[in-house]
Amino acid sequence: MKIIVSKYIPPDQKGVKQVVLNGFKDYGFEYQKKWDSDLEDPKKYYIDQGGMFFVLKENSKIIGTVAIIKKGDKVAELKRLYVTKGYQGKGYGSLLLDTAIKYCKNNDYTKLEFETNKKFTKAHLLYQRRGFKTLREDERSYYMEREL
Repeated sequence: MKIIVSKYIPPDQKGVKQVVLNGFKDYGFEYQKKWDSDLEDPKKYYIDQGGMFFVLKENSKIIGTVAIIKKGDKVAELKRLYVTKGYQGKGYGSLLLDTAIKYCKNNDYTKLEFETNKKFTKAHLLYQRRGFKTLREDERSYYMEREL
């Protein structure tokens, strides 16, 4: 079993979408075209806009994802951090988050921010361990950030 993180390429699209949609199901969410159309073409939505999208693969099977959106000259937004259920709790979320942080630092971002649904309690622990702070919250989400 070989686990690697690699940059997204278009043939990864179906696997990426499946990982994210499976993550949605685990928390009672459904695909909504208005919010989730990025899953149809991650290259166009992330990479072509100056961001990045990474996939975690076991051999050739996609088992995790993480993305970065360029929000400003020095600010990036974390998106789409998902690990397939059977692979959670093995450090793969940390590997993906660390990959995203390293990418941001290497590209001169000074801040990484994001919104996370309150239902993602396991992810919140990971974010806190990596130094992210909650700026504010509403009934649905936490808004977090970290200086890089």
